[in-house]
Amino acid sequence: MHYLKIDKLFLKFLSSYILVLLLPILFINVLFSYHFIQSYQKEVHSQVDIDLNHVSNLIDTEIQTLSMIVNQMRMSLNFSTYRFDDNPLLGRTYMNTLSMYSTTNPFIHEMALYLRNEDYMFINNSTCKVDFFLEQLYQFENTTPIQLKELLSYSEHRIVLPEQSVITPGKVIQYITVFLPLYSDYQTIRGNCIFFIKSDTIRKIASNQLGKYDAIFEIKDQDNRIVFKSESPPSVSNIPDQSYFTSTYISNQTGWTYTAYIPKNQHFIKKISLMNKDLLITTMLVLILSSFLIFLLMRMNYSPIHRLGQKASSLHHLPIPTGELETISSTLDFLSQQNEHLTSKLQSSLSAIKNTRLQKLLMGHYMNKENFNLDVEDLNLGYKNDCFFVSVIQLHGQVEDMDAFARYIQELLLGSMESFYTFALEPYKLILINGIRQENQDNIEYILEQMRLTIKEEYHLDLTIGSGNLCSSTLSIPKSYLEASSALDYRFVKGNGTTILYSDLVKFSITSLPYPKRQFDHLKEAISHSDEVLIHKAVGSLIDYIQKKKLPLFVAKGICFDILSIFIETSISFPYSSSNTLNLSNLMQLDTVDDVINLIQKLNASLPPQSLEPIRQDSDILLEKIMAYIKDNCLRCDFSIQETAEHFHMLLPNLSQFFKEKTGKTILDYYTDFRMDKAKRLLLDYDFPLKDISQQVGYYNVPSFIRRFKQLNGITPGDYRKQLGRH
Repeated sequence: MHYLKIDKLFLKFLSSYILVLLLPILFINVLFSYHFIQSYQKEVHSQVDIDLNHVSNLIDTEIQTLSMIVNQMRMSLNFSTYRFDDNPLLGRTYMNTLSMYSTTNPFIHEMALYLRNEDYMFINNSTCKVDFFLEQLYQFENTTPIQLKELLSYSEHRIVLPEQSVITPGKVIQYITVFLPLYSDYQTIRGNCIFFIKSDTIRKIASNQLGKYDAIFEIKDQDNRIVFKSESPPSVSNIPDQSYFTSTYISNQTGWTYTAYIPKNQHFIKKISLMNKDLLITTMLVLILSSFLIFLLMRMNYSPIHRLGQKASSLHHLPIPTGELETISSTLDFLSQQNEHLTSKLQSSLSAIKNTRLQKLLMGHYMNKENFNLDVEDLNLGYKNDCFFVSVIQLHGQVEDMDAFARYIQELLLGSMESFYTFALEPYKLILINGIRQENQDNIEYILEQMRLTIKEEYHLDLTIGSGNLCSSTLSIPKSYLEASSALDYRFVKGNGTTILYSDLVKFSITSLPYPKRQFDHLKEAISHSDEVLIHKAVGSLIDYIQKKKLPLFVAKGICFDILSIFIETSISFPYSSSNTLNLSNLMQLDTVDDVINLIQKLNASLPPQSLEPIRQDSDILLEKIMAYIKDNCLRCDFSIQETAEHFHMLLPNLSQFFKEKTGKTILDYYTDFRMDKAKRLLLDYDFPLKDISQQVGYYNVPSFIRRFKQLNGITPGDYRKQLGRH
């Protein structure tokens, strides 16, 4: 009887323990499930906005390309004096041009050309009577031949006909039709160029980004007319607000409104809900099992092996095995798998950090080669050569593994130059940042061409390579990138499958235009004297030069870059805020010379008088903040001195010089000493393997950690641990 009384008391306490365990776990489970779904939906909303923005940029770019095609036709073909009746054979040139553009540009399905006051018009591969074209060859569902003829005869700006069925001989196709006026000079409209864009082409662009959300995609023009709308799911005829959420983007370029309607009940949200239910059931089962284990363990004497087995089992919720040793063994296997998983994630993170550093180099964030090499010391990056240039490679075909393809290109160029790659936003476009010896600069075109031919032979893939000018400073790498992109765009003239040097493009385009050296000399002199009036005047003279000379767009961009570079290069002595450094992505997106001039004017107007006054602040307080920031962040593997400079809105050379003057040591020496002190404490107090310690003190790989530790302490970390009795 006494044993039963003990059992009743035992069960009473056991029940109370289980209740205390059950309530918080259930509460945490429900709360976590709710917040997890809410957070995931917010993340989906944010990603939809990004994807919609990307889709709109792609379509805007293609629409802008149509205007470029019309301008190229105006410059390359003589429309002013041509009459079809006088010389019908000359029309073959016009047909060939239309065929070339519609063939090389997948966005364009068909093209047509109409010259006003002519009875004939040109199509891709033929000519026909205007009336035959409007009434029989192309029959629009919602637009009459009379309306079409009025558009051809009187339209003075871009006209876009919304999506509609067009009946052509033997087929019916959904088209979005774009009419663009064709000028013979700056005042006279000679005719119209007609672009037929298949609705399926836009639907594919939208589906690539928004298809994973089962989205309904819609485009409206400035007059709120629907230009395009993707097919709705079979069960959806209207778009009720309670079932969908909306993401909208208004283009500054076309004025169009892009809208995506995303179902709130996404299939993956349903899966998460099911997972949460499974988690709740699993939690209950685990609680039952835990109650049984608690019952047994409370009735037993706790020996060291029992405690070890309990802890091992709780790490990954194993059921009770046949013995304690089996529990420990299975737990070690589980921890080994977890370690491999974490190592894989670390490698992925390392690749992303490398790409970030190269993007910063591409945007001109490093004052010199030494600063870049210092920032990427642990990433197996860095340049030995002192001359740089950027190459942009366009792939004319698909590659399954772009990383492997880019590494193969690196291997091909390894014997001639140092090359590191990153990817552009556009698909199948690769950016190479190259370092080369100055004596090899005359061989650049030959080296790139040999690489291109090798790729064509090995992969059966055509490449078009645009290459910028050689530069001796990392600050000029963005300009070389801008030049490489301009050279690549010249493929529309020179053709695909070629290597195009920017220097050849300049020789061909502006041999008669001198560089505005005198105006730039005045600007440098004004900055050196910190004279605000003279600075504004010098920048204004450069704007006048661009306007009067009517420079090509890529030359105007180059002058804009040079203006910004002068401010950056002189910022060590001139208090120019780092927030005004060159934003190359904005500069590259400019489409006209007027846009470039507006950017220069904005820069000129953004120089306030107080920016020319000395900056005063308490240097001791600033130093304390810098040292605190370094201590808080330098143990991260992705920490860099550049991020510290950006955090305090300082240029990297200014920060390094300030820290050295105040402390007597460089930032690198300061945070390396801090890392080594932390490593010594870990070596003394814990039995962690060197791989774990190296990652905890900011090193991606063990060899880099061991090399630096031995360099500063004279012995390796392993010997240091042994000498102090830790094994």
